[in-house]
Amino acid sequence: MGEEIAPGMLVLNNGSPVTGLSPTITVTKEGAAPDSAPGKDDGVDPDGLANDGVYTRGYTFNAAGTYIIQANTDIPTVNGTISRSVSRTVTVKAPPVNVSTVVSQLVYGNGGCIEGSTKSPR
Repeated sequence: MGEEIAPGMLVLNNGSPVTGLSPTITVTKEGAAPDSAPGKDDGVDPDGLANDGVYTRGYTFNAAGTYIIQANTDIPTVNGTISRSVSRTVTVKAPPVNVSTVVSQLVYGNGGCIEGSTKSPR
């Protein structure tokens, strides 16, 4: 929760990447409106490598709950268009530790040099 992930869709034809598509990747939290964005295969963050057939988008889960991630695309062929979709359900849980409640303190040794640090709850 609170970190960006890169949900995506892998599109292959006999093991080779299918490039040049325009998939839509939608993330829907139970009880909320869908959040749709285009999937990109351009190597620009969060997509790791251009033209590998993996189309991604960035998304941050800001709240715990159940989400559905769905990707849809149309693949043009000489025999017509093929539509493909994939869907997964993800359960997001709140982290067990809230980092904002941890305080770091420096420990000074002889001569005022930093010897270490400690962390304690606020």
